[in-house]
Amino acid sequence: MISHICLILAFASQCDGALNGAAPSDELTLFKLPKETLGGRCNDGSPAAWYYGSPANESVTDWVIWLEGGGACSTAQKCSHRKHVITSSDGLLPTFATGSKAKIKPHGKPSSPSKWILSDDPQGNPDFFHAHHVYVHYCSSDEFAGTRTTASAETFGLYFSGHLHLVNIFGELKKEYPTVFGSASRVLFAGSSAGGIGTIHNIDWVRDFFPSSTVVKGAPLGGWFVPGDAPDQPNAAFPPSQWPDWSMGKVTPWGVAGGEYDVWSPYHNPGCAQAFPPNGSSCISASAAYQYIKTPMYIMENNYDANQLASFGFPSTTHSEMAQNYMRYYGRAMRNSTAQVNLKPADGLFLSSCFDHTAGLGVGSDFHTRINGKDPGALLGEWFYDRLPASDRIVVDDCGELPCNPTCTDWPGPAPGPAPAGGCTSELKKDCPKASFPTLKSCSQCAGKHEADLEKAKCTREIVETYCKQGKFKNMNVDYLLGRTDSIV
Repeated sequence: MISHICLILAFASQCDGALNGAAPSDELTLFKLPKETLGGRCNDGSPAAWYYGSPANESVTDWVIWLEGGGACSTAQKCSHRKHVITSSDGLLPTFATGSKAKIKPHGKPSSPSKWILSDDPQGNPDFFHAHHVYVHYCSSDEFAGTRTTASAETFGLYFSGHLHLVNIFGELKKEYPTVFGSASRVLFAGSSAGGIGTIHNIDWVRDFFPSSTVVKGAPLGGWFVPGDAPDQPNAAFPPSQWPDWSMGKVTPWGVAGGEYDVWSPYHNPGCAQAFPPNGSSCISASAAYQYIKTPMYIMENNYDANQLASFGFPSTTHSEMAQNYMRYYGRAMRNSTAQVNLKPADGLFLSSCFDHTAGLGVGSDFHTRINGKDPGALLGEWFYDRLPASDRIVVDDCGELPCNPTCTDWPGPAPGPAPAGGCTSELKKDCPKASFPTLKSCSQCAGKHEADLEKAKCTREIVETYCKQGKFKNMNVDYLLGRTDSIV
């Protein structure tokens, strides 16, 4: 029996079953696995958890299952630095709003209202608002791949059971909703960051869980971790060389790629595991695993994933020519690697030339990255419901070999040099310090609010433009830099 935790609101006096109004349609309600469930524990031993939101029409058999992100660890030192909220289910909110109310994430942090893939708002989420919504809490630090059922000295006293969380949670959903889940008509299995990686790891398992009549598709966002097919590596399955090696003219000797993650006893796509004996370690990489995945996927990725580059030791604040060349090297590997998507007619790709992790991608963002005017969230919906023209199946930026898309949520990459000196720059630093206004959007809005002071400091549009955009957006409308954003799409 599911352990069901329901928030008693001022105007509610009881908690009914999940399909009989356990949560309003714009809220998701917390569930936890029974404590004795084998393979059902978070890193700290607390039970794995998920949230469920019922649709307005409870006869609907479409489902969106979203995997939460939050990084990963595979060494005792790195795992010791993980925050409690991503290693445990303790302290999760009983419900959180996702619809026309302000969205509140499970850990209590507010986010933007109504515009998300689990929102019930048809304007903010036109393709998926009507579905059953499931949000799987991430607390295993293993990219939803682990199959450990015990904690031991070998695992630093932690449970790595992410794949088994899905096995158990899907089992509970089928038990509770045998018709609308067990015989679902359409399922979108998706996630962001570590949840996107988990989507790639598990999508074929999800496909096999449902009857053959169920349409199952995956949508990893920021989950192509990591690219392969780097020009200096002897094996296309290997990741690119790390920055400390590459910058010294060395090739990172990966050996058996992915071996460091054996502490998770990770689940691998069966076809990939067979292709990479003895234990399929290379399959931890999306680049290696992708060709063996049978289920259709729509991949959304930033070409210069900032988290990936950071994990490879890249000094993102360095503006040297060598750093720029490393970005070119890594970006080429990402493009080479994701070119595999062209070989699968049922799959899709949105690859934007941005220096960011997951920002600007997904459904419903107010500040979406666009490629030639095309929005990744809209394309995802068109693809999922088989409405996408073949010409829009693969959408890849071709603006250059460094981050160059002017619609990125932040400036595209490391700046080539400092802003010009002088009284204006001093005023800008005083009014809009980069530590407080680090993004293009926040800086430009700040400049607009201090326009009178900036004029007294003899600021020109060119100086404000250079300061806020770090010299990257050569064609940016300067009105935008002064905070006049009403005409910006």
